[in-house]
Amino acid sequence: MKKIAGCVFLCLCAVCFHTLAQASLITLALEPSSVGAPPVGGVVTFELRASGLADDLSLSVFDLNITYDPSVLSIASVIFGDPDLGDQLDPDNLADSITSYISSNGVVNLYGLSMCSAANLENSQEDSFILATLGFTVVALGYTDLDIAVNALGDSEANSLSGYTKTVGAVVGPAVSGIITILLEE
Repeated sequence: MKKIAGCVFLCLCAVCFHTLAQASLITLALEPSSVGAPPVGGVVTFELRASGLADDLSLSVFDLNITYDPSVLSIASVIFGDPDLGDQLDPDNLADSITSYISSNGVVNLYGLSMCSAANLENSQEDSFILATLGFTVVALGYTDLDIAVNALGDSEANSLSGYTKTVGAVVGPAVSGIITILLEE
């Protein structure tokens, strides 16, 4: 009986290890892209970066929620695509992607879908790129986390991807000069 239980345990471990080894994990992170400290009413920007994509792995679909404290920040703009690399859901610039967002009090839902072929995305999409740039208006002094919640991530063959996300904290407060300072912590 112990031998059977041991074999079953080893088989389960092998299945779990095989499943984990096959799971694709990409990293999503918000990084500040604005320079300086905006005053109340000013805009601070963050880049939503995707990284960890290998040669045979591409990002074809995403549905994400970015949450924040609406008493500190308010969404002002969302610009999809990488400023240097272009829209990486449509690397050949053929208008083959759909991206949009919906915002409500303290949540921005970002979603996108590539219509490019699997081969095109796998051959043309960069391993790391900016998915979107989010601009927030500073509403008041205070602290807010900027959290990324993954609703869905998918590759070019409609396989689900796992995402590792990094929370960014923003402290908006008065500096010595009386200007608003944004300090970031990970």
